[in-house]
Amino acid sequence: VAQGDHGKLLTVAESSDWKGTALHADVITLVERLAKSSSVVRLTEMGKSFEGRSMPLMILANPPVSTPAEAKASGKLVVYAQGGIHSGECCGKEALLMLAREIAAKPDHPLLKHLVILLAPIYNPDGNERVRKNNRPGQAGPVLGMGQRATAEGYDLNRDNTKLDSPEAQSLSRVMNTWDPLLVIDTHTTNGSYHQNTLTFDGPVNPAGDARIIDFVRETYLPAISKSVEAETGYKTTFYGNSNRDKTKWTTYEGRPRFGTRARGIRGIVSILTEAYKYAPYKDRILCTQAIVEHLFRYAAEHRQTFRQLIGQVRADTVAKGRDPKPDDQVAVR
Repeated sequence: VAQGDHGKLLTVAESSDWKGTALHADVITLVERLAKSSSVVRLTEMGKSFEGRSMPLMILANPPVSTPAEAKASGKLVVYAQGGIHSGECCGKEALLMLAREIAAKPDHPLLKHLVILLAPIYNPDGNERVRKNNRPGQAGPVLGMGQRATAEGYDLNRDNTKLDSPEAQSLSRVMNTWDPLLVIDTHTTNGSYHQNTLTFDGPVNPAGDARIIDFVRETYLPAISKSVEAETGYKTTFYGNSNRDKTKWTTYEGRPRFGTRARGIRGIVSILTEAYKYAPYKDRILCTQAIVEHLFRYAAEHRQTFRQLIGQVRADTVAKGRDPKPDDQVAVR
């Protein structure tokens, strides 16, 4: 953590001129300073990693809240974003720290008028510490190295959302069950196809989820975000996918709920994946990730009643079906 102009706390990415990324101790130092310096930030932890490292969770709200009960009592929409699930894909970690700093500096920040914001910048702290320059071959930075994909146990946390074998995934599950965010964002960096967008995104697709949420995210929410991000930043974004070998198809990944965005889609909430483009400059990946998370939050604040009504109706219908099952109910099992 470094002091920048006007005493602003800089991330490691910024202070290294976009050559490095934060270690766990850097993240903890920065989030603790943000919590001490701002009246709207409260700091807790999701849990502990396999090797015992803290998984910090920042709670940004005005008036401040510290517990799920206080968040619910506030009447505000609870939203959540996480970084560093795959530690080599480190732009989300840096972006969320920058966004937290931006919001913390303005107690009257417009996002806090209608939202309680949960930010978990380093979801895989053990993998984050295993820094090597070749952990992500071909990725455009950070040139000083980045963490590894898996946890210390060897788990890919984006494949552990059904069995919950890892302590990290169990910690995230507790956050989902206690805080009940209606919008969840998971930040990544791509591995696959070449394209011309700084970032791609996706939503829920598993047919066991409700079609109304799937359609809202695909047809309304994400297209609106893509337009607003480009208008404000110039960064182009589109739906996540990969092309097949003969370049005739562009398809997303399968809907199995072992994947986080797919699992949370089945919960009946708005679940978003962001994938910064592996071959874009490291600085651009960070800035674009910060921008899209902020725009996703901004839209949710402006359309909070849409979120509440949509998700409330989906949940009510699900409960009603469970209480009175019909022989012709369709339930996706594969």
